[in-house]
Amino acid sequence: MTPPPAKVLLVDDDPNVIAGLERLLRRRFEIHSTSDPRDALARVEAGAGFAVVVSDYRMPGLDGAELLGKIRQVAPDTVRILLTGQADVTAAIAAVNEGSVFRFLQKPCPAETMITVLNAAAAQHDLIVSERVLLERTLHGSVSALVDVLSLAQPAAFGRAGRVKRQVAELAGMLGLADRWEIEVATMLSQIGAIALSPALLEKLNQGQELTAEERELAADVPRVAIRIIEAIPRLDGVRDILRATGYAFRPGVGSTQPLKGEQIPLGARLLTIALDLDDLITQGIPAAEAVRRLAARAGRYDGQLLDLLASRHAEDAGEAIYEIRLAEVDVGMVFVDDVRTVDGTLLVSRGQEATAGLVSRIRNYWADLAIAGPVRVTSPAGDSSRVSIGSDS
Repeated sequence: MTPPPAKVLLVDDDPNVIAGLERLLRRRFEIHSTSDPRDALARVEAGAGFAVVVSDYRMPGLDGAELLGKIRQVAPDTVRILLTGQADVTAAIAAVNEGSVFRFLQKPCPAETMITVLNAAAAQHDLIVSERVLLERTLHGSVSALVDVLSLAQPAAFGRAGRVKRQVAELAGMLGLADRWEIEVATMLSQIGAIALSPALLEKLNQGQELTAEERELAADVPRVAIRIIEAIPRLDGVRDILRATGYAFRPGVGSTQPLKGEQIPLGARLLTIALDLDDLITQGIPAAEAVRRLAARAGRYDGQLLDLLASRHAEDAGEAIYEIRLAEVDVGMVFVDDVRTVDGTLLVSRGQEATAGLVSRIRNYWADLAIAGPVRVTSPAGDSSRVSIGSDS
């Protein structure tokens, strides 16, 4: 299957130059053009997904080097090429040396040179994207495997991680976030610090029981413990930034020493803060809609846009269908509605925990014959309508 042509944006305030480049390149590339550098930046910021941007240097309002530098900040995967006249060569070399530009071309540029450089730029873009996707999938998969293993040892803590992950994923979907792997990894890791908490405190957290001041402080420090645990893992800077800012107030009070506020706080941290606090209330037995209202009453703690999304999500949520099955029938993707305990009270699976392949294997190999108090209640994966519902999770 032939890959689609690379998506190229041409930026030049001279319409004749734009027209000439379009005629030359349109059979080989998917060409878009604009004479306004600010319009070009707006398109990139809107997520147009250009593989390459070719910009003239001398343009009113925003020169080409400045434009490509800004594009580098908002779309680092996009490969940038600068067109210059003879008088601008020194500035173009500086832009290349600063890393803002992949190549610079002097006007007038021969057609063969332009095509060769654009082909090289498109290949560079493909390489950058492929390496990033591979890295993200590798890190995401490694973290998922780590959390899966730890969930078997600390079901209370990682049941909470599963519940919070679903809340964050739903909000991220409502925001239309396409690239959210760092947010997902930070959410999965947010409870890894719970391995430092005592079993008694984990049980109180899982049951939504009232905590002492010291216990609240220990529980609040869980994301920071996670930072220390993953400190030596490369390429997780963005994840650490999210965990470090989790719990920050969106509008801190007067005299606060909080280092970030408002939109300076990473979006992932804002999402994680509101999801963790919501889970705290729901775990105490407070219905979701009432829990959201209580969050809204905490002036200045949350991003207002996220509060509105959360309120609309729970206002429209009619509840998921709940199924009652034997423990041995649990399959991958099902989510436990209640804690699963043996008859002597040992916690096997925490409510809200998703059945992974590792957990299902453990159930069938080790737990299927354990004495537990009756059947278990689960919600099925999306699209599974093969079971008979006994109610809704509302």
